[in-house]
Amino acid sequence: MIDAQKRQAVLTLYQAGKRKKHIARWLEIDIKTVRLIIRAGKDDVLPKIREDIIDVDEELLRKVFHACNGYRQRIYEILTEEHGLDIGYSTLTR
Repeated sequence: MIDAQKRQAVLTLYQAGKRKKHIARWLEIDIKTVRLIIRAGKDDVLPKIREDIIDVDEELLRKVFHACNGYRQRIYEILTEEHGLDIGYSTLTR
């Protein structure tokens, strides 16, 4: 975590026209960190909120799991075909 003084220094140096590469060298931080600080300083970037999260009822999962005796492929088939849940197989097995 970069402290507030270094963040302010990055923004000040960048606004003064210094290159990101030079700022990273002078402050001994990674250039990717410099880019993130500058981007956050400009746009006040908020963390991305995933819109593709699938909310599956826990009770439904338990019922299907017991009905299929834990057979993952069959659980996947039942959830997608009978209940219309578009969930990735790798997500389900995790």
